[in-house]
Amino acid sequence: MTERLDEHLRIAKIILTKLREKGPMRSEALKKAVLLDSPTMWNVQNTMRWMRRRGFIEKTGPMRSGNPYTITQRGIVFLEALNSA
Repeated sequence: MTERLDEHLRIAKIILTKLREKGPMRSEALKKAVLLDSPTMWNVQNTMRWMRRRGFIEKTGPMRSGNPYTITQRGIVFLEALNSA
């Protein structure tokens, strides 16, 4: 269980950092950026879903569209907590 949570947090940190540095990014661009550091696409997709449900990232339009994701204020606070841990 701890390994799974650690992996979620590691991927979440990468995603939030990319969004903060580069601004809005499409799902595929985010996945490609994270896959350099993550073993499977499933881990990345699952973490993005987890982050969306908790309000750390959001789509700028309808879910089934190609609209980019952005980091939310809640995501910024979470990233700062991850960076200080």
